[in-house]
Amino acid sequence: MKNYKRKFKKLTLKLVNLAEYGFLVEPCYYFYGWSKMKSCFARSSVAKKLLLAKKYLPKGCNFKIWDGFRTRNTQRLMRMSFKKRLESLHPDWDSKKILDALNVFTGLPNKKVTLKGHFTGRALDLTIVNESGEELEMGTDFDDITEKAALNYFEKKKSLNWREKNVKKNRRLLKGAMKKSGFKPYPPEWWHWFYGK
Repeated sequence: MKNYKRKFKKLTLKLVNLAEYGFLVEPCYYFYGWSKMKSCFARSSVAKKLLLAKKYLPKGCNFKIWDGFRTRNTQRLMRMSFKKRLESLHPDWDSKKILDALNVFTGLPNKKVTLKGHFTGRALDLTIVNESGEELEMGTDFDDITEKAALNYFEKKKSLNWREKNVKKNRRLLKGAMKKSGFKPYPPEWWHWFYGK
């Protein structure tokens, strides 16, 4: 299996191509022009845990991965885009409120490397697809920057319509498969999961 290596000052990452593990990959940030990587990469330990998580999905279902390992430059471009989106969505917010929201949905590109983040190949942004490759309804798009993106948003909402009940069921399926396999969530984003070993 072809590895991708990335060096930091005291850290060399050996990353594997997640497409070669049978997952569906859709490298969004490559399509946006923010990344040079044409696939999605992660540590082999993360790929193996995701294979385990797949066993908890209904027959025929799979994971679609939008992002794994991410460079600091990709993070910088992403942060600039998110800032513009937040400013457009909330023209009445002051710069502090924009910055606070920005820090929830995207970290600083110069932030110290943490063991649970994209910079170390331990985090994945993903969803579930059915046997036809169609994404299960999760209530928001990937990289949504509203409160609805929170993993437990529909758990806390008191009155749900039929569509929201389906979203709640699908998020529970994702949460169950990932947690049973050792992944941990990033609560503000239903799609973001990490495995810290």
